[in-house]
Amino acid sequence: MKRMISIFLTLLLVAGLPLAALAEGGDGSGSGKGSDGFGVDTASVEEGGVIAPTDTITLTFTNNVVNAKVKEANAALIELTDALGNPVEIDVVMADDQIEPDLKRVIEVVPKNPLAPGEYTLTAKAGITAKNGTAMEKDFVLNFSVAEGEPVFTFGNGITFGMSQEEVIAAETGRYEIDYERTRGPVDFVEVEYERATVENIPAEVKYLFAEDQLAAIRVNFETRDVSLFEVRAYL
Repeated sequence: MKRMISIFLTLLLVAGLPLAALAEGGDGSGSGKGSDGFGVDTASVEEGGVIAPTDTITLTFTNNVVNAKVKEANAALIELTDALGNPVEIDVVMADDQIEPDLKRVIEVVPKNPLAPGEYTLTAKAGITAKNGTAMEKDFVLNFSVAEGEPVFTFGNGITFGMSQEEVIAAETGRYEIDYERTRGPVDFVEVEYERATVENIPAEVKYLFAEDQLAAIRVNFETRDVSLFEVRAYL
């Protein structure tokens, strides 16, 4: 049976770097799990990892942490600080678990402004509570750094992040549709979709997402028997 593979290409990608190398993240310097096993299961960034200034960090917990009963209190327990311990402004993004139940364990941390190069600490504090009333007994602490400048990623036909809709359409080939996509984060996208495209000689559906007329993300759906399912996600 064929699988539909969804890959969200981001500024973390560097030309020539195998996609599989980005498929997994770490769990910081401790998952925050107590004796009951509740805490952070995975993070999209490894402990000591390097990200781009505008990357989103995704924390996946072992239980539902976005339910309306606990959502607001949990958001207040997510903190980002710089190397001097100063708080950094962030948006804590959570789905509605009644509408998107598959995202009930996911919290996304989005910097309000591009991060300056340097070292940072993301903390999910003890007291974060699951829908069932279980609370984290320990802090989850993730240390990472922001690179000098942003990695450059070039997609097929010379398409790269920051290009305008007009430039991407001129570089791409085939018929396309333009749509608007609302997100759970602070940015809404204009989407330019090519249903019949080819990536790495594999038939694919390609979606270019623009924020303020700048290419901010690329989504590729492969239909193949040969690739295992994984997803890499972030917002520019």
